[in-house]
Amino acid sequence: MDERLQRTIAALGETGADWAILSGADSIAYVLGYAPPIETGGSPFAAGPALAVVGRDGAAGLLAPAHEDAVPREGIVLRYDGYGGSQALPARAAYDAAFGTLVRRLGVGGCIAIEPATHPALADDAVQAVSRVDLTAALRRQRMTKTPAEIAALSRCAEVAAIGQRRMMAALRPGMTELRLFAEIRSAMEDAAGARIAVGGDLISGRDRTAAIGGWPGPRVIASGDAVLSDLAPRVDGYWGDSCATVVLGSATEAQARLFEAARCALDHAIAEIKPGMTAAAAHRMIRGVVQAAGFDYPHHTGHGIGTAVHEHPRLCDGELTVLRAGMVLMVEPGAYDPAIGGARTEWMLHLTETGCIPLAPFPLHVAVT
Repeated sequence: MDERLQRTIAALGETGADWAILSGADSIAYVLGYAPPIETGGSPFAAGPALAVVGRDGAAGLLAPAHEDAVPREGIVLRYDGYGGSQALPARAAYDAAFGTLVRRLGVGGCIAIEPATHPALADDAVQAVSRVDLTAALRRQRMTKTPAEIAALSRCAEVAAIGQRRMMAALRPGMTELRLFAEIRSAMEDAAGARIAVGGDLISGRDRTAAIGGWPGPRVIASGDAVLSDLAPRVDGYWGDSCATVVLGSATEAQARLFEAARCALDHAIAEIKPGMTAAAAHRMIRGVVQAAGFDYPHHTGHGIGTAVHEHPRLCDGELTVLRAGMVLMVEPGAYDPAIGGARTEWMLHLTETGCIPLAPFPLHVAVT
């Protein structure tokens, strides 16, 4: 049995429930490894969300559309045709019938743990539940630290993100648009992944755009002297990578260099000083203090966990009292912003061990490229 399924069963035990019905796409990818493409959003061929069912004895099953090729690591799979070819089908009826068969085959009943934020009401008719409880917090705690298989998956995602950042620095030239640069980056990451992938993050340039922290690439033409902030988050085989680099095309001004150094020094300080046992809020204050000491600041969190969701628990921010533990993978992304200068942000994926942080696939962080 995969350790991620074991941890899901442990979360189920925390709630006292007999069965879990998982409806969040990232939760299903975590527990069963089922990760269909997401770039275009929810499938138009699906009558409802995919659902994973897990029992305290390790029994597991999945409800999924017939057209999706993704295969779970374990458990039985029931697929339904909710669309048809040239013939319209009663989609809801097909979905209900397949899910009803799944819960009968597994013997689902008693106390059911659900994810309220994503749980579909249409799933309730098929289950004879005595009561329902919220699985969210217990599963979130189990997912905070990563299994060896997850570290390997996240390391691959980090490598794909690093390839994207290197392409950004190599392809950047005066006269190209942000969109053209992003196309170069995406192509490099998809070649590395060997598949079409979803990519989140930011790609912005110039003083005003970078000072505003983030945004999608657009038609803006990049000129010499412009800063480019590249925050790349690729999803590969159900897991996410994340990264951020800021460079100046040509020669950086003294002010731009000070922005960059503030963000880079804060990242270096995080790698040297984050240890198991400190709270997420304490790590946030420590790292932000480096940027503030340089005369700048950032109005966002310092970082977050990552896994089958691009932002996972814990967040490095004020008020987050979760204690950092060995086995976490943390995104640390300090920034420095000034409307008169622009903005800079750096971000590496850090594997937190018993002795400190190990960067996963670090890439060069240069203040300027020519």
